Amino acid sequence: MEDYFKSTFIALLRYSARKETFLKGIRLQGEQLLAISDGKATVEEQISETLSFQRLSAVCRHFDALDTKLDIAGALRKPYHRRSQSLFESLESLVLSRHDFIHRATVDPTMTDERIESLIYDLDASMTRVYRHITEHYGWFFEKSWGLGRRLSRKKARNSNAA
Repeated sequence: MEDYFKSTFIALLRYSARKETFLKGIRLQGEQLLAISDGKATVEEQISETLSFQRLSAVCRHFDALDTKLDIAGALRKPYHRRSQSLFESLESLVLSRHDFIHRATVDPTMTDERIESLIYDLDASMTRVYRHITEHYGWFFEKSWGLGRRLSRKKARNSNAA
């Protein structure tokens, strides 16, 4: 998720009409400037290294700074499969669980194989929704060239495991 948002941000920043305004608030370190000078990295890549792309709320703020009408958060807050929890809330919950595991060594007991599979499909649905939203916003062609395949129903999954 972090890599997807960072890569997407870099691409949008590179061609953003608000690039100059965005760059005014950024301070790069000497090693970052050297990487740019040596042609090992672009300005946009080094800027993205100064920003956090872990928490979804921070990601949405970065995209808002580029284009206030893009509204990534709004796209992820729309209802999803008649669930009470939006994709935005699901991803925020996942990141909090990850942070607890990484920084506090706290294991989430609800993180079963079934839930992990569900989160993987939520991530795919989220990235697809964001990508579709961006392409529609800018009037670009949408083409999904990736996929997880068809998801088995719980009943079919149990039956295939029992066999």
